[in-house]
Amino acid sequence: MAILAATDFSPEGNEATRVAADLARAVHEPLIVIHILEPRMAFPADRPQRVGDLPVVREAAAHKMLSAVKQELESTSLIVTTELGHGAVEDALFDAASRHAPTVAVVGGFGDGKASYNGVADGLAAVLPCPVLVVRPSNQGLRTGLTNKRRLRVFVAVDRSLASDAPLSFVKWLRGRVPCDVVVDYLYWPPVEHERLGIPSVGDDPFAAHPDVVRALENELRDRVGMLPGTGDLSVRAHPNIGAVDVLAKRAALAFDSDLIIVGSHRRRGWSRLVHGSVSLNIMRSSPVPVLAVGHDVLKQRDTHAATHRVLVATDLNEVSRRVVAHAIDLLGQRQGSLRLVFVDDRVMDGPLHRQPGGERRLSAMELGELNERMLGFLPEELDTDRIQVTTKVLEGGPVADALIQEAARWNADAICLSSRGVGPVERVLTGSVATEVIQRADCPVLVVRTRRE
Repeated sequence: MAILAATDFSPEGNEATRVAADLARAVHEPLIVIHILEPRMAFPADRPQRVGDLPVVREAAAHKMLSAVKQELESTSLIVTTELGHGAVEDALFDAASRHAPTVAVVGGFGDGKASYNGVADGLAAVLPCPVLVVRPSNQGLRTGLTNKRRLRVFVAVDRSLASDAPLSFVKWLRGRVPCDVVVDYLYWPPVEHERLGIPSVGDDPFAAHPDVVRALENELRDRVGMLPGTGDLSVRAHPNIGAVDVLAKRAALAFDSDLIIVGSHRRRGWSRLVHGSVSLNIMRSSPVPVLAVGHDVLKQRDTHAATHRVLVATDLNEVSRRVVAHAIDLLGQRQGSLRLVFVDDRVMDGPLHRQPGGERRLSAMELGELNERMLGFLPEELDTDRIQVTTKVLEGGPVADALIQEAARWNADAICLSSRGVGPVERVLTGSVATEVIQRADCPVLVVRTRRE
């Protein structure tokens, strides 16, 4: 692996190369410095071609400047190689990144007409098969952190999409090599999260921060981030998104006095980018500090497809539940994990309690105790309780699918395990299928244990 620095020898390009060198030293990887010779436009016949425009002269000058860069940067702690490419910048850099498979590609400037490579960094972030670090005017903090003069301050902007798994994986890689204080920040849209978590808004302002929602989202973030290697502090934050996401994320990063912003990217291009826009692109364009964009498809997610540790098990209090529990235990394998056994009392009632945590229950304490004992009775006698933690929960009020989905979200389950009720096609049309609805709406994998051939 290596750090790839693209330079056009402009001030922005030279600064990007210096930052890339600092990063390469910090993570103990070699540095590859590449310059692309773009084809020159044809000159009018009545205008003589200058000597400096001759291909052989331009190539000789480029080799000379690359040699000077190598001489400046190479040391006992950094191996530097140089490369001269030809053609369109995006195509040539894509080819170089494909051949070298760099850990990070570093470029300077960003499309203001005065920056490195005529401002193609936005295109590079969308196409290069590696994370792309765009060096911005205020990069002294990044260089200070990379040279271990103090801990690097890293701000990670995330959402609940899979695109955010890539920056979280990258920050784990970085923290394992460079001491970092990390803030993971989630700007949420209140109506969506209130509905997903089953927590009603309070007061006259539906967009106000609800403490239960914030607490649930921050717990989800902590579980999603997991343990970070290396040295430094970690804080997670969730707050309502009222306004343009990219503007709010940039303000939040600056409030943290961040040295580096890391964002995920859906890597949309063309019509898709025009229709959906790009939050990561807007942050990169407007941020005064360096921004590293990690495409959702450029990292092999060792942690994204992580082992299952938390399984929510829906029980019907019949013997099929024993099979469902057995399959849930199989999902954990030989790992440490947790099972949450859930039963939904879906009798018709006003304001189901699974939407109102702490509300007055209809079931008595004795009835709740009996239901919990019945759920625990489905556990196998040989269960290793030192390895697998088991909890139970009774949810009052339907619909059943809503109750299960919201409990899985609040508990941050890695998977849901439930049975199909074996209804026939006519009954499914009339009443629907809880399993089908959970599969369609849940945010985590769902394992359905079939009770009979349907």
